[in-house]
Amino acid sequence: MTKLLQFARLDFMTIKPYFLGKNLFIYLAMAIFLSIINGGAASGLGVGAIIAMLMSGHTFAVGEKCNADALYVTLSFKRKQVVAGRYMFFLIFNVVIIVCAVIVGAFAGIVSGALGMEVNSVAIEVWIALAAVFVLAQAIQLPLYFKLGYTKARFIILFPIVLLYSLFFVALMLLRDAQIMATVTGIFTPILNSPILLWGSVAVVFVLLVFVSYRAAQGFYGKREF
Repeated sequence: MTKLLQFARLDFMTIKPYFLGKNLFIYLAMAIFLSIINGGAASGLGVGAIIAMLMSGHTFAVGEKCNADALYVTLSFKRKQVVAGRYMFFLIFNVVIIVCAVIVGAFAGIVSGALGMEVNSVAIEVWIALAAVFVLAQAIQLPLYFKLGYTKARFIILFPIVLLYSLFFVALMLLRDAQIMATVTGIFTPILNSPILLWGSVAVVFVLLVFVSYRAAQGFYGKREF
C-alpha cells in the first residue's frame, strides 16, 4: 500500500503545475459560470469531467516525454504497482473533482437565486449517474494509454468514447418506441421497483467494468517493451 500511495503522490506532482495560477482560475471560472447560467450544479460536474479526462492524458504525456517508465524501474516500482498506483490516483482525483463540483454547484445555486434566476436542483441520483459516466470514460482511456503510450493513443482514444456516447443516444432513441419501452420496462420492473436492488446492480456492473479496465491495463503494460 505504501508503494501505491508513493506512486499516486508522484502522479499528483506530475500534474500539479496544471492546477496552479491561471489554470486553476480558468477551471473554476468555467465551472462557476456554466453552473450559474444553467441554474444548477450539473454543468459544474460536466466541467469537472472534462478536466479529469484531460488530466488522464497529461499524466501519460508528461511521463512519456520524461521517459518516466525508466524512472519507475529506478525507483523500484513494479509494473503492477505502476498500474495500481495510477488507478488509485485517478480514484482519489475523481473524488476530489466531484467534491469540488458539489461545492461549486452549491455556490452557483446561491448566486443564481440571489440574481433572481431559476435554480434547477440536481437529484443525488443524477450526480451519481454523471460521476459514473465520466469515471467509466476514463476506464476506457487508461488501458489504451498503458498499451500504446500517449502519442499513439491520443487519437485512437476518441473512438471508444464516441462509441460509448453513440450507444447511449441510440438506446435513448430506441426507448422512445412504446413497444420497445414496454418490453424493457417489463424485463427490468423487479429491479426498478426496488431501489436497493437497482443501485446494487448498478454498483456491481460499475465495479466489474472498472475491474476489467484495470486487469486489461495490467496485461497491456506488462507486455510493453521500453
